[in-house]
Amino acid sequence: MHHLFVRLAELVDLVLPTACVFCRKLGSQICDGCQPEWMLERAAPLELQLPGLGGVALTTFDTSAAALLTAIKDHGQTSLLAPVGEAMGRVVAERYAASSSVALLPVPSSRASVRRRGLNLGAMVAARVSRQSGLPVSRGLKLVRDTADQRSLGAEQRFANLQDSMRFEPQGEHGLVIIDDVTTTGATILEAFRAAREVGGQVLGFVTFAHTKKEIQ
Repeated sequence: MHHLFVRLAELVDLVLPTACVFCRKLGSQICDGCQPEWMLERAAPLELQLPGLGGVALTTFDTSAAALLTAIKDHGQTSLLAPVGEAMGRVVAERYAASSSVALLPVPSSRASVRRRGLNLGAMVAARVSRQSGLPVSRGLKLVRDTADQRSLGAEQRFANLQDSMRFEPQGEHGLVIIDDVTTTGATILEAFRAAREVGGQVLGFVTFAHTKKEIQ
């Protein structure tokens, strides 16, 4: 039922008159004049390095990335997930699609976040990336306890908040690519990495939409 509501919301976004999420010009959600670099096939992602794990972000978390995510998360403009998922999917396909038995591993959204926003952002982003890259989505990563909202926490608090909060149940994948929306300190990615590796999962890397440019641990 929830999936049906999401699809209806996307259709409403597409059919009703709308404004560019960046400049507010009527006509489309992202007008030609505001099309960001990360949407273009020639765009090069940002290379990121966490302890023991490398990955990429499509863009820095600038005002345009913030506006886009706010429209999706807080205003329900879920059809904007299409360009995000397509761009992330191209990167995933270029880097990992040739590997054998690779699956996408979305970072799970907290129950509080799903209740507040009415959508499971992690699952929805992964579904879009899967559609573009052709790689399946693993359902093996779960939250095993409630966590606080990360936005108001410092780096050390973020790691403490997420410590041992996830469990991974292998689904027969030979390789995993972690998918997330924003990387700040790397705490969420590293907790997913820990949970997968603890039970023998092979994490190949991570792909995220935006990176805040704060120092990752």
